[in-house]
Amino acid sequence: MEKSHKGENIMENTMIILPIIALRGITILPNMIVHFDVSRTKSVNALEKAMITDQKVFLVTQKDGEGDDPSFDDLYKMGTIAIVKQLIKLPNNIIRVLIEGKQRGELIKFTEEDTALIGEIQIIEDTDTSDLDDITKEAMMRIVKELLSRYNLVNPKVNQDTVKLLKEAKTIDELLDQIGVHIPIDFEEKQHLWEAIDLSARYEQLTRIL
Repeated sequence: MEKSHKGENIMENTMIILPIIALRGITILPNMIVHFDVSRTKSVNALEKAMITDQKVFLVTQKDGEGDDPSFDDLYKMGTIAIVKQLIKLPNNIIRVLIEGKQRGELIKFTEEDTALIGEIQIIEDTDTSDLDDITKEAMMRIVKELLSRYNLVNPKVNQDTVKLLKEAKTIDELLDQIGVHIPIDFEEKQHLWEAIDLSARYEQLTRIL
């Protein structure tokens, strides 16, 4: 069975309540559109709750991918508010879900409701870069793009079309986030990058990785 996205936008409230899906071995960032399979009862129930309301969920990664029933302390706190765009029910109570990441959020606490995790999420607004002048941001763009070119020479997993797309980014914020989405780094590195809310800190993280 498939359900289509209703096209609703993320609310502007500072704090929202959302069903939680705990991810194992992956980190999903804003502007990522990905498929993954869900089989754990709490995650399936979280999806069902999302689909009967506004199709929003909070995606947060487990620190240990082996745990089946993570506690609050077992989860990273920074995650992604996302829209469920499509569900396909597969045999053995598995759901294949198409998700679009929308916005950063921080998990403040969660409770269990009808065998689903329901979280209190603080929305993290986009980083204010007003303290950096245009010359500084342009220099950061040049450095990151040069590092990306060098990275691509020794790492063929990033194809040329993707590199070309990344280099077309118009702002340093967009460039850093898009590189975080597209380059093949492990989920722990991606999580650390994701948790660097300040632009300068994110720039330092990404230049270290590249």
